Amino acid sequence: MLVEETAPKIQKTYHSNILPALAVLMSDREVSLRVKTQACGTLVNFLRGLINHKRNDDDADENVELIKPYANDLVKLLSYLFEMSLIADYPPLQEETLTSFSLMASILDKDFGPYYDTIMPGLKKLFYGISPANNQQAILRSNAIETIAFLCSSVSENPEKYLPDLKEISENFGKLLFTLKEEDPQVPAIINAYIHISVSMGKEFYPYLDFLFPILEKYITSEIGFKTEDAALSEYIPEDEDEIEKNKKMGSVTLSLGSTTTKLSLNTFALQNKIMGLNVLNEICLNMNHAFLPYVERFLTITKTMLKFPFSRKIRKIAIKSVYSSMLACTNDEERRKVLGFMGEEILGVLNYNIKIGFIREIKAYLKTLTSFSALITDKTCFGESFIIELYNCLEKIVKFIEEHKEKVKLNIKKNDEFDENDEENQLTDINMLNETNRRVMELSGILFQLVGEQLTETVYKSLYEVFLQSWTVAIKCQKLQCDQDIVNAVCFFDDYMKFSSSVAFNHMYKTFLEYTLAFKTKNEDIIQSVVFGYGIIAERLPQNDFLQVQETILNAIISIISRQVNDENGSTFDNAIGALAKYVLFQSKNEEKGVVLAGQFINLLPLKFDLDEGASICKLFFQKILDNHPLLTNDTNMPLVKEAMKRIIQLNIEEGFIPEDDLPSLLQVCMGLDIKQSV
Repeated sequence: MLVEETAPKIQKTYHSNILPALAVLMSDREVSLRVKTQACGTLVNFLRGLINHKRNDDDADENVELIKPYANDLVKLLSYLFEMSLIADYPPLQEETLTSFSLMASILDKDFGPYYDTIMPGLKKLFYGISPANNQQAILRSNAIETIAFLCSSVSENPEKYLPDLKEISENFGKLLFTLKEEDPQVPAIINAYIHISVSMGKEFYPYLDFLFPILEKYITSEIGFKTEDAALSEYIPEDEDEIEKNKKMGSVTLSLGSTTTKLSLNTFALQNKIMGLNVLNEICLNMNHAFLPYVERFLTITKTMLKFPFSRKIRKIAIKSVYSSMLACTNDEERRKVLGFMGEEILGVLNYNIKIGFIREIKAYLKTLTSFSALITDKTCFGESFIIELYNCLEKIVKFIEEHKEKVKLNIKKNDEFDENDEENQLTDINMLNETNRRVMELSGILFQLVGEQLTETVYKSLYEVFLQSWTVAIKCQKLQCDQDIVNAVCFFDDYMKFSSSVAFNHMYKTFLEYTLAFKTKNEDIIQSVVFGYGIIAERLPQNDFLQVQETILNAIISIISRQVNDENGSTFDNAIGALAKYVLFQSKNEEKGVVLAGQFINLLPLKFDLDEGASICKLFFQKILDNHPLLTNDTNMPLVKEAMKRIIQLNIEEGFIPEDDLPSLLQVCMGLDIKQSV
C-alpha cells in the first residue's frame, strides 16, 4: 500500500531497501506461496507507481536506470515463481508474475530484449497449453498475451533474428481472435498486442494489418446505440434473453421530466471498443512509421468522421492526433500536402467550433497537433494561403478568448469576500492552464512564421501583434508571479516577429521590444533567456549605424548574464547570452581592439552545452563566418582560439551529435587542415 500511495518518491528514495527485501521473500523456499504472491504483488505496485507517475522522457530514462541494476535478479526470480505457480496451479501467483513481467518490459522497453529467450518459451507454453474453461483462465491467458506483446516490442532493434517467432505469434493470435466472443478478455489483449508486434515487424506486418484493419474499422464505425425511451415501458413489455444480454452492456440514466420518466441509454461496451479500435490503429500508424503509408488514406477517412464525435472527448482527441501520426508516416512534403488537403478544412471547422463553445482542453489538443505536424513540413506551399489566413483567424480568436477568460477568473476572485490561500492557489492553476494555451499559440505561430518567412508578416501583424502586445503591457503592470508566463509568451512571440518579419516590420518593433524589456526587472530565467535571445536578433538585423544608439544597452545586458555563476537552472540563459554575444561580434563589431577582445571572449565560451538547439544554430553561424573569412575570427590573435574551440565543438558533437553533418568537413579543412575521415 505504501509504494502505491507514496509513488514515485518511495521508489526513487528506497528502491535499494525495498527491492532486495522483496527478492528475499520471493526466493526463500521456507516462505509460503501466499507470502511470495504478496511480495510479487508489492513488486507490481512498485513498478506501476513508476509508470503511472512518468511525465516525460526524462522520467522514463530515470525509471530505466533505477530498474536496470535489479533486472537480472528479478527476471530470474519471476521466471522461477512463474514455473512454480504453473506446477502448483496457483492462479494468484501466475497473475502477479505475468503482470510484473509486463510492467518491467514497459519500463525497460528495448533494454528488456535480452530477456526474450529466457521468458518467451514459458509464456508460449502457457498460451498454447491453456484452453480457458472459465473467466479466470481467460484472464490468465490474456495476461500472458500482454506479456508476450511487450517482449515482441523489446526486440525491435534486432527484429530479423526473431521474425519467424513474431510471425508465428501474430498468426496464432489472429486464429484465436476469430474463435472468441466479443466480450472475452482475450480480445482486447490480442488487439492491443498487435500494437507492440507492429513496432518490430515494420513492412512484414502488412499481412496481419490486412486482416486486423477491417476489425478495427468495424469497432470504430459501429453505432453506440444511444436511445431514449419511456422508463415505464419495462413494466409492460417483458425483455427476452437477447435483450437482457444487450442491456448488460448498456449504460443508462433515468430523468424525471414533469409527469414523465425517460431513460437515456448507450452501449458503453461498443463505446469502449470504438476507443480501443481508434487508439490501436493510431498506435500502429506511429509504430510502423513510413511503412504505414499505404494505409494512411483509409485511416484518415475513418478518423475524419471521429473529429466531431459527440459522446467521447477521448475519441475526438485520438482523432486529431491521427493527423500527426499520418504526417509521420509520410516520406515527403508532397504526401503531407495530401494529408493536409484531405483534413485541413475539417480541422479548422472543428477548431472554430471549439473556440465558439470554449472547450479549452480541446483547443489545446488541436494546437499541440497543429504545432507537431507543422514542424515536420519544410515546403511552405504545403499550406495554402486560405488555410494560413483562416488558421491565424482562429489563433486570434483563441488569444482573445483566453485573455477575456483570465479577466473573468480574476474578477470572480475579487468579488469573493472569502478568498483565501487555497483560492489563490486554484486561481494560479486556472491561469497557468490558460497561459499554456497562449504559449501553444505563440509556438505554432513561430513555426509557421519561420517556414513561410516574411511574406507572413502582414497576417501575423493583423491577427496576433496587438493582442500579445496588450497582454505584455498588462503583465508588466501586474508585477505578480502569475503574470510571468504572460511575459514569457509575449517576449517569445516578439522574438519570432523580429526574427522572421520584413525589415520594415522589424524596424517598427525593435524599439518597442527594448522599451518593454527595460521597463521591468525579473528573476524568472525563462523571461531573461527570451529577452537576451531577442537582443541577439536585434544585433543580427539592425544596420550598424542604427545599432550604435543601442549597442551599450545590449552589450551590458549580455555581459551581465554571462558574468553570472552558471548552473543547471540558468544554463540555457547563459547559452542564449553567448549566442547574442556571437551576433553582436559577428554583425556589429569592428576589426579593432575592442572587437578582437570580444571575439576572443565569445570563441573561448564555445561550445554551448546547455541549449543544444541554440548551440547548433550558433555553430552553423560560426562555421559560415569562418568560411567567409570574417576578420575577427581569422586574424592572428583569434585563429589559434578558433582551432581550440573547434576541438571542443567536435568533442561535444561526438557526445551529443548536434552539428549539421554537411558543415563539419568543410570547416575542418579550413580551420584545422586535418584529414577529414580521420577527424570524423
